Amino acid sequence: MAPPSPPVAVSVVMSVLNSERTVGAALASIRAQTFPDWEFIVRDDGSRDDTAHIVAAADDSRIKLLRGEATLGIAARLNHGIALARGRYIARMDGDDIAYPERLERQFAHIEAHRDVDLVGSAAMVFSGLVNAIGVYRIAERHEDICARPEVGFALAHPTWFGRREWFGDTPYRESVYRAEDQDLLLRRHKHSRFANLSDVLLDYRQERLRARHILFGRWHYTRALLAFARQSGDPLLAVRGVGLQAARGAVKPALIGIGQDPAVLARRFRAPEPGELARWLVMRDGARGE
Repeated sequence: MAPPSPPVAVSVVMSVLNSERTVGAALASIRAQTFPDWEFIVRDDGSRDDTAHIVAAADDSRIKLLRGEATLGIAARLNHGIALARGRYIARMDGDDIAYPERLERQFAHIEAHRDVDLVGSAAMVFSGLVNAIGVYRIAERHEDICARPEVGFALAHPTWFGRREWFGDTPYRESVYRAEDQDLLLRRHKHSRFANLSDVLLDYRQERLRARHILFGRWHYTRALLAFARQSGDPLLAVRGVGLQAARGAVKPALIGIGQDPAVLARRFRAPEPGELARWLVMRDGARGE
């Protein structure tokens, strides 16, 4: 029997599905990290394009491709990847995102210095097609502010998560939750965890376009999660507030998208980038293009 592989500091875990246009840049951004002690677990979710071939061609022993024939969904694939991870910490990443070179180093330093923090995220630049910088994802830095309104959700961008292995292992993603698996997990854990966000942009988050159907699905599943949590915690007011707010948002946002008001929806979710943030994004964009 071969000896077990030695542990690493950070396991980056990513689920990918038909991401041949973008996964190369995502891989390159992790390989360019200033923090060297990582492994990258890429869980393919039954891609029908060249995604798996592109990952395999990276020819880097730190990148571990696990192929799947069926499409099981991001929650299932993340649970599989985390179960196989050797890192003391787990970092999230999506197949169409780009991590800034100092991302892992900065988040590792923060969580090592703050032993009470279980999960740290960061600000993220939202962009479309390596052409347009849409804005910066609105976040709160302190746990109390991140968790101030669970009926609305938690301002902790999923692709920026960096957390303790045991935090992920204690409560897996619920595979029945669609397009709200991250918010559901934060909801179930927030009363017994400590969250934080770094204010600096450490990741470029791709958002090609808003889809009304996806918004509706996400709102529906998060509403169900709120109802279950309210029953378990004995907080009927949370259920009332949550159902009302999620129903209103689930109606208004798809309606605005349907009449072509995507910018109005985006403006509420993201803030305008600072000049320095925009300049940095342009550098990252050009690097992803190979310019």
